[in-house]
Amino acid sequence: MDSLSQIVLGAACGQAAAGKQLGNKALLWGAIGGTIPDLDTFITPFYDHVSALLVHRGYTHSMFFSFAVAPILAWILHRFNKKASYFTWFNLFFWSLLTHPMLDCLTGYGTPFFLPFSDFRVDINSIFIIDPIYTLTYIVCLIMVMRKGKDHIQRTRWNNRGIFLSTAYLLFSLLNQSIQTKIFNDEMNKQHLTYKSSFSAPTAMNQVLFYNIAVTDSGYYHGYHSWFDSKPVSFTYYPKNENLLDKPFQEDWQIKKLKYFSKGYCCFEKTN
Repeated sequence: MDSLSQIVLGAACGQAAAGKQLGNKALLWGAIGGTIPDLDTFITPFYDHVSALLVHRGYTHSMFFSFAVAPILAWILHRFNKKASYFTWFNLFFWSLLTHPMLDCLTGYGTPFFLPFSDFRVDINSIFIIDPIYTLTYIVCLIMVMRKGKDHIQRTRWNNRGIFLSTAYLLFSLLNQSIQTKIFNDEMNKQHLTYKSSFSAPTAMNQVLFYNIAVTDSGYYHGYHSWFDSKPVSFTYYPKNENLLDKPFQEDWQIKKLKYFSKGYCCFEKTN
């Protein structure tokens, strides 16, 4: 998701792991931990456009990265700050690092969460990469956390509220997506449209308007549906145009990367 969402999620993890020992510094270090996986964006300008899609959300967004980096960061910080134990520092960085790709898995674009054991990109598509409700919920609760002393019981309660409400919203997005998917599939069956596979996802910054893409042998059906629609879904057809991929394009490594990144959900057109 967007950087602000990852920062506040990391801060919440920092409070949960070390708030009683470090106070607001726990939020700061958790926010830093939640940001670290996205530092791969600084090297993407050195790659071509297609390769850059795969470099971002690469190894830094894997489960392995959290296990490898958290012990190192914990060792470094524990040497300079003994107020928290090494295990506390490890928990702070491990969860702030791990929850970053876990959250990204719920969005589109794909996250290779199981690297280096598998390059499968997890993209559940239940929430858009920017969702104000998710982020603002955390921000309000964290502001309340920062207003309390590190030993105040309300500090922990406000942090727990933020984690509970935001997690509940993510679970709602999964339920909402499943409902929308059923609506799309039922509509396609009513309209006698045949397809091999499909997926549904929310449009920008909301959980009200969804879109659906269904793949056939030669193209895709694309349509929109919102909570307030009463009319049947109108689908638009887009041809794949894979016949344009004659040699040498069939073996072109950028085309292969594009197909891998999109999981085959791509079409082609000829320009000039």
